[in-house]
Amino acid sequence: MSSPQDESDFTLAQQVVISIVPAISGFLSLLGSSCIIWMILTEPRKLKSVKYRFLFCLCISDVINSGWFIMFAPPIPKGTPGVWGAVGNYSSCNAQGFFFQFGIIGSFYNGALSLYFLKSLCSSMKDKEIADRYEKWVHLLCVVWPLGTSVAAWFQDLYSYSGLGCWIAPEPLRCHRRDNVDCIRGENAYIFAWVYTGIPLVLLCIFILYAMSMIYYKVKEISKKADRWTINVGASIISTSSNLGDNPTDASGSIHAEATGRNSMSRHAKRTRDAAWQAFLYVAAYAVTHMWAFIVNTIELGGGTTPSYLVIIQNFFWPLQGFCNVVSDVCVFHRTF
Repeated sequence: MSSPQDESDFTLAQQVVISIVPAISGFLSLLGSSCIIWMILTEPRKLKSVKYRFLFCLCISDVINSGWFIMFAPPIPKGTPGVWGAVGNYSSCNAQGFFFQFGIIGSFYNGALSLYFLKSLCSSMKDKEIADRYEKWVHLLCVVWPLGTSVAAWFQDLYSYSGLGCWIAPEPLRCHRRDNVDCIRGENAYIFAWVYTGIPLVLLCIFILYAMSMIYYKVKEISKKADRWTINVGASIISTSSNLGDNPTDASGSIHAEATGRNSMSRHAKRTRDAAWQAFLYVAAYAVTHMWAFIVNTIELGGGTTPSYLVIIQNFFWPLQGFCNVVSDVCVFHRTF
């Protein structure tokens, strides 16, 4: 076992894999996000929906982030221990660190999508009401915090090599925990990493879990109502049919109205379930891509060591959200049609 924040004892093969896998997943993510952007732009009416505007912004941020993952190793300073393909310098490392920190904008827009589904499904808000009450403030928060912390970390000289490329880390690596090593810069980098990124993302995760829980209970409630409505209408139709001999015209009209109401309720329940399914898939895409980086960074910040296989898993999944999002859209399409 080794840690990307120690003098690395990764083998050359492990170093090569660690440097290449984020480029592969970054390319897949770039393709996925580009496909969603293309689908939205070819149907301009979609941009009239708050949901698609949030999704569009998420995909734009993912395209920017994916580009830096495609060239994962080159911007890292040349001679960095355990990094195959590192040919960069101080400036290129700062640039990569800036865009990786700005890349948390994607997490914020995942929270924005959860807010949209929460208000749309649980509060029965229309698009216009969500746009008027929340959208501009959501965009402001989603952009200002990632951009502001990216700039702040740059001016604080906090960007250095970490387990996930150049990001907020001390130099030399883990110098604040080595008795015989003085920090050149970033002695309190991990504190700022939690303030700028860790705590906000934990709060976002809590909100997303809350939103998904509320959506789950709402869908369950609507499904139960739809089932009860179907049973009651079915019984009513049978009762009405038995009276056809008395007044067939009125009875037929009553049967038609009741059947129409039943179908309307069923369609409403199906639309709600489909929207909830889409929300869950977007959240699943966010969880599966971000959980590994959270595990690795928690281990590193706590002073532990990370096995090479976990670093490889982290580096593969972290850039993959754009690809997972397009898979989610395909799943929703097949479920709907």
